[in-house]
This record gives sequence, structure tokens and C-alpha cells, in this order.
Amino acid sequence: MFRLTVLCHLVTVIAIANLKIAPTSAQVEPAPSNQTVEDLIETLNGRDRRMPPPMGSRGEFCAVSPGILENPYIIWGDRPLFLWEGEMSRVIVRDAQGQELWSQPVAPTDRSIVYGGEALQPGQLYEWTLVEATTGSTEANREPEFYAFRIMQAEQRIAITERLQSLSEQLQASRATPEEIAVRQAQYLIEQGLWSDALKVLYTVESPSSTLIQARQEMVDSFCTL
Repeated sequence: MFRLTVLCHLVTVIAIANLKIAPTSAQVEPAPSNQTVEDLIETLNGRDRRMPPPMGSRGEFCAVSPGILENPYIIWGDRPLFLWEGEMSRVIVRDAQGQELWSQPVAPTDRSIVYGGEALQPGQLYEWTLVEATTGSTEANREPEFYAFRIMQAEQRIAITERLQSLSEQLQASRATPEEIAVRQAQYLIEQGLWSDALKVLYTVESPSSTLIQARQEMVDSFCTL
């Protein structure tokens, strides 16, 4: 659970926007007058029914995104953020036929990386895995587990992209900061059940505040049972 002190900044950011995007429209409309701070906290700290259950872990390893938090495992972005807990040495992405598309080494201290291969295709199924850092134990050398994710269909992707762009433009007009815009976009993505995409928006903020850094970590902690 997020602590209220951690969420105060995020709630303030969203309250500045005071906007809500209807799932069936590309227009950004004012939020209902009965929307409360408590409602915003529920969305962010995951106590409402849209919150995915905590992820299982293997020892000190927990894969978070992409695709794991979604039901079904469909995401919006074609360059997903890979996010995990635990010491890893490599991230691998392959297509549904098992052909490796992208492999990237990571440092044991890394906990996230953005996909850097060729753009993934709408409607296509992919798999990803993490190779654990070598510790000399047989546990570290076991066969890696692959996690599936699918890029949503092009029509759906375009609609969400337009809504996010419209929201960004309106917030920029109100002099919102990049972090404030990211938080509001993340809330919209969470409302659509796109947790992995929301996490990417929050994790790719340049020069994030200490409050946002702490909030992101607590969000990940709530997904994992380490």
C-alpha cells in the first residue's frame, strides 16, 4: 500500500489537471464534480478492483512488466519497459515462434530497461525473460521462464495515443510540468488496465522528484511478494 505521505504529491498533481478521459472518446473532459481525493488515492495505491494481484516470486526474483500485470497480457507501447526485482544479467525478447529478436546485458544493480530493438508490431505475440546473475548455485543456472505479452491492435493503439496526446496538450497549456503530465497519463492508462504502460510513463520521467521515485518503488513492492 502506498503511504499517504508518499501520495500527497501525486494526488496534488492529478488534482491540478482535474480531467478525465472517457474510454469511448478522444476528447479530454472535466472530471465529475463528485471525484474526491480518496478516489484518486484508490486508483494509485491499488485498493480498488482494478489492481492486479501481487506477483509471485522465485527466491529474490520478481518479474513485474510487461504483460504480467495485464489481463489479458495486452500492452499499448511497442517499446515496452522491462521491470523486475532481483539481480539479473540479461533481458531477452523473442517472437511467438521462439526466434530471438533482442538481447541486452544488464548490470546486477539494474531493475529496469526499455526495449531497444526494432519496433514491435501491433497484434503480435512476444515473449521475454530475464537471465539471473551468476551466483555459482544451480538455482542461478536453471532454465529461464518466459512471459508473454501482445501489442494491442493498431486501431486501439491509435485511439489511446490520440487520447494521451490530447491530455498532454491540455496539461501543457495549463503549464503542468513533465512529471505532472506523466502522472496524469499514468492514471489514464491504469484506468484502461494498462499497468505496464503506466509504469513505463512513470519510470521514463527525466529528473523525477524524490516523491515520484519513492512512489514508483512502493508500487513495484506492492506487486511483488519478496
